[in-house]
Amino acid sequence: MTRIDRARDLLETAVAGKETADVRTLVLLARAWFLYAENRTKTEEARLAAYEKGRAAAERAIARSPDDPEAHLWYAINLGSWAQVKGLFRSLITLGTIRREVDTVLRLDPNNVEANIMAGSLQREIPAIMGGDKEKAEEYFKTAKRLAPHLSGARIELAKLYIKQGRIAEARQELQGVIDEPAPTDRSRWELVEVPRARTMLHSLDDLN
Repeated sequence: MTRIDRARDLLETAVAGKETADVRTLVLLARAWFLYAENRTKTEEARLAAYEKGRAAAERAIARSPDDPEAHLWYAINLGSWAQVKGLFRSLITLGTIRREVDTVLRLDPNNVEANIMAGSLQREIPAIMGGDKEKAEEYFKTAKRLAPHLSGARIELAKLYIKQGRIAEARQELQGVIDEPAPTDRSRWELVEVPRARTMLHSLDDLN
């Protein structure tokens, strides 16, 4: 059993059968289910179920504390991840819910790094006819970079935007910045996920200008 499994089980025990469960515990549980979905599940069915449990925990936290930005953030993250797996990310109903939750986080906490990254990703991926705006996406990603300069995730997402726009030199610069990062905020994720992803993306640009 990994630390993710243990944390999830302990948090589930802490909130089980408690209508007045602690908001912070519920938020941590929503995050734990997301991490479990991302790192521990073996099948699509199990992954979807984990995202749903994470969303349910976040929903309980929102009910207890409607103005808690982290509760809204983890609701949006779990719902967005679930929708991507299901192929419903551009569903108007699902998309409307995700955008509302992200907007709520930014209203409550404009300096929330993850919410800025998620807002940027939404603006990048949504077609313009549905409200997507690549200029706004760039603003959100750059805000996240300014708030957390050693968090590589924002640079990778910004590089994806630049690739979509044909700004290959700028994309390369962001990706190389991920690889050369001297003090990553989350070293294990940087080593295991973000550096390999940046290298793969750089390699894919070899045939482009």
